[in-house]
Amino acid sequence: MLVRGDMRALPFRDRSFALAVNLFTSFGYFLDDSEHRLVVRQVAAALAPGGHFVLDYLNAEQVRRTIEGGQRTSDRSARVTRRIGEDGRFVIKEIELRDEGRAFQERVRLYAAQELASLFTNAGLCVEANSAIMTEHRPAPTLRA
Repeated sequence: MLVRGDMRALPFRDRSFALAVNLFTSFGYFLDDSEHRLVVRQVAAALAPGGHFVLDYLNAEQVRRTIEGGQRTSDRSARVTRRIGEDGRFVIKEIELRDEGRAFQERVRLYAAQELASLFTNAGLCVEANSAIMTEHRPAPTLRA
């Protein structure tokens, strides 16, 4: 069954899941940190005692080092610019689709590992493991309810 909803208001009973996964850096898109805290609290509530939460998330320090002065890639159909926001809290990607005459922007909050651990701990989760995988050295915390 596929359920579509807002991660800030999960439509599940408390203690419903033994495992929750959040993949492809789909966490960190809200502008306000209180919304990120709400997401983590929602996940924690949905986990059964002893349940696990796996978060695929970027390595903020690696991203900051890689994009320090900004990055730009382009071809005939698209231009992509990546930069760190003025306050240093977000990585911002601006995408221009030249053939379609459209442009859009996405931004992801750059949580350091300790900030993430604090978010999880404050929601009642316990960090069991933190591993760097994939080519961008993304930490993948495994958390337990």
